[in-house]
Amino acid sequence: MFYVGIDIGKRHHEVGVIDDKGQPVENTLRFANTKAGSHKLLEYFKMYPIR
Repeated sequence: MFYVGIDIGKRHHEVGVIDDKGQPVENTLRFANTKAGSHKLLEYFKMYPIR
């Protein structure tokens, strides 16, 4: 299982993913508060299995 945290900002957001042991599974991703940034976030999430 993975857990996601998202830090919301006015111009940029940052997302991090940890496993069930609390260990980061990837570097955090910083993305713009734009439509293109949202697409970048969706591509980032495709790396993880979703049930």
